[in-house]
Amino acid sequence: MIQTKSRSLIWMALISFAMGTLVGPFMEFKADARSHKSRKTRRHHRGHRRKSRRLAPAQCTSGKRVSPSVYFLPIQGKNTNNFWSEVKMEGAGIRSDGVHVNSKGRPTRTPVNCSTTTNSSSGQCLLSYFSVAADENYHHRGDIIYIPELAGKQIRLPSGKVIEHPGFLIVLDVGGWIKGPNRFDFFTGTDNPHRGDQFSPLGLGDRHSCQNSFQEIKLGAPGYEEAKAQIYALTDSTVSPNSGKLGRGAALPTPPLRTAELQSTERNTEALTTEIKPGLSFHESVQRGLQ
Repeated sequence: MIQTKSRSLIWMALISFAMGTLVGPFMEFKADARSHKSRKTRRHHRGHRRKSRRLAPAQCTSGKRVSPSVYFLPIQGKNTNNFWSEVKMEGAGIRSDGVHVNSKGRPTRTPVNCSTTTNSSSGQCLLSYFSVAADENYHHRGDIIYIPELAGKQIRLPSGKVIEHPGFLIVLDVGGWIKGPNRFDFFTGTDNPHRGDQFSPLGLGDRHSCQNSFQEIKLGAPGYEEAKAQIYALTDSTVSPNSGKLGRGAALPTPPLRTAELQSTERNTEALTTEIKPGLSFHESVQRGLQ
C-alpha cells in the first residue's frame, strides 16, 4: 500500500515537472503573441483614426458649408519627424537630397517651375494656400472656389510672405477619399498642420467645423479670369497659370461633358456665376451674388 502511494506521488511529481517544462514556455509564447497582436492592432487603429480625420467623406449636411481638411508637402529632415509615413499619407514628399517621391517612395519627375512645391494628379503645380483637392464628380480641375470668410484674412505663406487672402482657391487636385460637393482638402505647402498652419485656426482644418460657406466660379464663367489672376499674383511659388508637367505651354484642362443626372445634381448645388455690375468692383459683385 505504501509502495503504491509512493509510486503515485512520484508519477504526479514527474507529470507536474513535465507540464511546467513544456506548457510553461508555450503559454509565455502565446502571451507574447497576444501582446504583439494587441500593439499592432492599436497602431493600426491609431493610423486609421488619423487617416479618417482627414480623408473621411463630408460631414456637413448642408451643401452650402465647407467640410474641410488640410494636407501638406513633407520634406525629410525639415518639417516632419516621420517622413515616410507622412509621404504615404499625403501622397508625395521631398527627400533630403531634393528628389521628389510619390506615395510609394518612388522618385517622380518634377514639373518645370515647380521645385518649391509639388505637382498634382493632373500635373499642375500645387499652390500653397491657394490650391485645393475636390471631388471631380462635382468640380472640374481649374474651377475656382470662393470662401467669403477667408477673404481679407492675413496669411503667412511658407516663404514668409504675408498676404491678404482674396478668398479664391483653385481646384488642382483630387483625392480618393475626398467625396461630396462640399468636401475640400486645402494645400498648405510645406506648413505641417501638426506643427501649425494658417488655415486650421480659420476652421479649414477640421471636417466637422462646417463654419465656412463657399461658392463656385466655373472654369470660363464671367469673372473667372480675374479671380485666377489674383491667385497667381499672390502665390509665393514661381509658377505661372499655365505651368505644368509640359512647362509654361500646358494649359488647364477643358471640362469634359457631363451626364444629365450630374448636371441636375450641379443645379442643386450653389455655383456662383458672377456678373460684374457697372460701378461695382469684382469683390463687391461677388458679395452681391452671395446675398
